[in-house]
Amino acid sequence: MGEKHHHDDYKDIRKDVKLINDMVEKARELEIDLDQNMIEEVNNFTSRLISERNLRKQRDLYIEGISSSDAGMVDKL
Repeated sequence: MGEKHHHDDYKDIRKDVKLINDMVEKARELEIDLDQNMIEEVNNFTSRLISERNLRKQRDLYIEGISSSDAGMVDKL
């Protein structure tokens, strides 16, 4: 998780969240007892990543919308 504090592309975030969740699930399948603090840390980390992804996607959509809009639409935004 330490390597994934920054993502250049918001599209990579979903892949990383899935990878982390898959690792937790694999540990459970192997009956590895995960510390509750670690589970909370993973949940907080993935939640933060998803929030970051959503914000960055919205920002990109606004930028795209503004750049393809006429002056009236930009003023309206």
